[in-house]
Amino acid sequence: MSTPEDTIDRSWWPSTADLAALLHVRTQGAAPVAPGPTVVIDDLIDATYRGDFDATTSPTGDQAERLLELAVGAFLGLTGGHTPCSDTLALVARTQVVLFAAMLTEAGYRPEATSNDQTAFEAIRKVWAQTAQTVADTIRDRCPLPGGEPGPVGEGGSLPPTGRFPRFRRSGVGPVPPMIGRRWPGGAR
Repeated sequence: MSTPEDTIDRSWWPSTADLAALLHVRTQGAAPVAPGPTVVIDDLIDATYRGDFDATTSPTGDQAERLLELAVGAFLGLTGGHTPCSDTLALVARTQVVLFAAMLTEAGYRPEATSNDQTAFEAIRKVWAQTAQTVADTIRDRCPLPGGEPGPVGEGGSLPPTGRFPRFRRSGVGPVPPMIGRRWPGGAR
């Protein structure tokens, strides 16, 4: 029996190493040494950068994976469930997910550093905000829903973006021109 997770295409999802490339300083791990009378303070921290998240980093590898899953979910919310249908769109979608996951990481692990314009969080947010909606709109317009399922409304089988729902004639056929005042075009009320 298949589960919903079995049908999710993860081929375009970023890896924890992709997130670590952006948040390099977070891959510095703690050495697995307990403090004691013969241990100097420098031995407590392993100053090497791992290039990925593991059990000694903050966040851990498992936590970084969960943050990426949350970021993918948020991105799919922007695209109306559409996934990238080309290598180029997969690359830009992966970048958007990594940027959003980096914001989630910074907000969750250092919330005090999200309150002004001079933070890593704000710098990442600015880059993400400039491109996220354009990338999501492009994927929604060019790529079918997973499994080739047609969407309920609009070109390309998707719901239109929020605030852009089409209006229909009272007969239910075709879009209507904009209303002027309270009267329907053609005199109908």
